[in-house]
Amino acid sequence: MYVAGDTMTAQNTIFCSSTYPSHLVLPIDNYAVSIHETTSAFLKAYPNPCTQSIYIDIPNEWQNMPIHSELRDAKGCLMPLELQNSENRLLLTTKNLPNGTYWLTLIEGDQRRIVEFVKQ
Repeated sequence: MYVAGDTMTAQNTIFCSSTYPSHLVLPIDNYAVSIHETTSAFLKAYPNPCTQSIYIDIPNEWQNMPIHSELRDAKGCLMPLELQNSENRLLLTTKNLPNGTYWLTLIEGDQRRIVEFVKQ
């Protein structure tokens, strides 16, 4: 149960496996639930769909800042990431990814930005 002002957080790890797929059940009660997360606008990615690589424009305020990144497939599984940084954009190599839809999440501080793209 969450009580207003409570600072306790919960964390779950989801494992993606065809042998043992993850199953997460959360209890629901009559209390309000709130998630505090600063989410900004989506990122611009091109070309989309892509084949060999895709460019992602990063916000000006993120220049020279440490950025954490995650790439997930349509199942939500983490995928290997080949990312290169240039002045105001990132280059994501996609040639080794299977065809499909992906979500790249970039996190800087408390800001989280997501770009969806298709690999053909």
